[in-house]
Amino acid sequence: MSLFFSGKEVVDMALRIEANGLAFYRAALTRVKDPSIKAAYQHLATEEERHAREFGRLLASQADVPNSPAIAQELSEYLSALIDSRIFVDEVGAQAGALGVKDDAETVEMGMRMESETILFFTEMRGLVRRDEQAVVDSILGEERDHLRRLSLLRKNLLGLNR
Repeated sequence: MSLFFSGKEVVDMALRIEANGLAFYRAALTRVKDPSIKAAYQHLATEEERHAREFGRLLASQADVPNSPAIAQELSEYLSALIDSRIFVDEVGAQAGALGVKDDAETVEMGMRMESETILFFTEMRGLVRRDEQAVVDSILGEERDHLRRLSLLRKNLLGLNR
């Protein structure tokens, strides 16, 4: 039996993950001291908001192709396992994570981990959607890769590795 998520289900998951990212970056803005990190986190928070709007438009355009009840249950259990393994399961956890850091470097590391997990999550999800809906996941992956790239550059600058 093949398991598939619809493009609509993937976009719905993306919306939840973007909400977690937004919660993290907003909370982190209250903790970080370095002006370049503040500027980057403000940018990333704005990006998360923009992504949520874009994914909302995608959600409206996606067909919801229902699975049988047995497949739907199996998908639900699999999805729960994937989400439970993430660093932030919900917005409250994302906020708590950002507020619990000891310094700017730890905040950047946590952001990188969150973005890396998001990339891994959607890479896995790409194989669980129908071929004609993989472009939706590819779009999400491209955005998340850009976030990780930005955070990596920020980390290098913070550690003085770009000199």
